[in-house]
Amino acid sequence: LDTCVGGCCVLARNVKALEAFETWLSRRKVDKTYAALATVEPPLGKFRHDSLVPAIDRDRRRADDLYGPGPRLLRADSNDRGFAASAWKSCELEIVAVERLPTGCFEATVKLVTGRPHQIRAQLAALGSPLVGDDLYAAGPDATLLGSDDDLATERRPRGNVPAGPIGLSARAIKFAGRDVRARAPPWWRQEA
Repeated sequence: LDTCVGGCCVLARNVKALEAFETWLSRRKVDKTYAALATVEPPLGKFRHDSLVPAIDRDRRRADDLYGPGPRLLRADSNDRGFAASAWKSCELEIVAVERLPTGCFEATVKLVTGRPHQIRAQLAALGSPLVGDDLYAAGPDATLLGSDDDLATERRPRGNVPAGPIGLSARAIKFAGRDVRARAPPWWRQEA
């Protein structure tokens, strides 16, 4: 999880457990459900975008360590000429429910199909529903979703700031190998003051 995201996470006790979990992830045998808070109602349904995923060097350093904690670039189709085809990875999620809260914000239940860095944050922003408090993907003059005829993709990269506090995203449940891990506390926006 990003430091600005709350909720549940799974920790491995040893290398063997970590390798098993990574195998389940790669085979899409892990179900991940999130609660996402947005000021604009997100649409229901399944959504697929492509995400520009920088290559990780041989030392397996994280992309953020190499390229900074910038936002991930998205496109809606696979015909973009701005980057090599191998740099793009499929991002898929499903918004299965949306509830309007008394605050006027909308809480979406999001199920991840893939698990790319910043995926929910970038895809909801691309759909016109950026997360509350997420300055990195906040709506602004720069689009986060690229069209197929955009040759200067690097010029369209959003210029937001890394969030200083929590954003409207909480990991609610992770299911794998017969286990069902759930967050015990509600997301911060549902907690009583």
